[in-house]
Amino acid sequence: MEFWRLVVENFLDTAVLLLHGLVSDQGPEVHSLISFRGEIFRATWKCEQKKHLLRQTCGDRRFGDAVRSIADRVDRIRDAHVAHNLVDKETGSPKEAIRYVSLEELKQLFAAAHDLFGALSFGSTYVTLAGDLAPATIGGRRKRTCLDEVLDGVLRQSEFVNQPERHAGYWARLREYMNDGRLEVMNDLRGRIGLPPA
Repeated sequence: MEFWRLVVENFLDTAVLLLHGLVSDQGPEVHSLISFRGEIFRATWKCEQKKHLLRQTCGDRRFGDAVRSIADRVDRIRDAHVAHNLVDKETGSPKEAIRYVSLEELKQLFAAAHDLFGALSFGSTYVTLAGDLAPATIGGRRKRTCLDEVLDGVLRQSEFVNQPERHAGYWARLREYMNDGRLEVMNDLRGRIGLPPA
């Protein structure tokens, strides 16, 4: 569906912009992890031993070649496709081939950036999700968020989740041809919105 394609595309564009800003952005007024690290090391320290320990910790959390490659692709995607539409004037095609970065690679880059941020936070923790999206528990159970409500609404309308009710007359026959993994996913989703197993 077009709506969900746009949702995914917008979240990916936002992830690209934010990760670029944290990891690769440059300039005199930029506040990236690298500029933040530089400010910390340029500051006057009361204990040189702790400064040395931080340098060592940051060295251990230095981006490896794989993560740097992801960061470079994110940087090019940001420049050529998210922030600007760079087009070859003669052909009308994108100026450079659209680079690809998977969701798994974005998670890998985020994890590396998060590790570096953790070192620069000197053991403090910060909430990176706002409002009711921040993870919490009430009485030992995970607190539901506004996103849970939206996703539950989608599940309530889903053709896949509602097959047993919508195709009651021949559901038993359809079920015979469904593999166990797909049926397990269906039942997990049905349970989430209070429907019985299929």
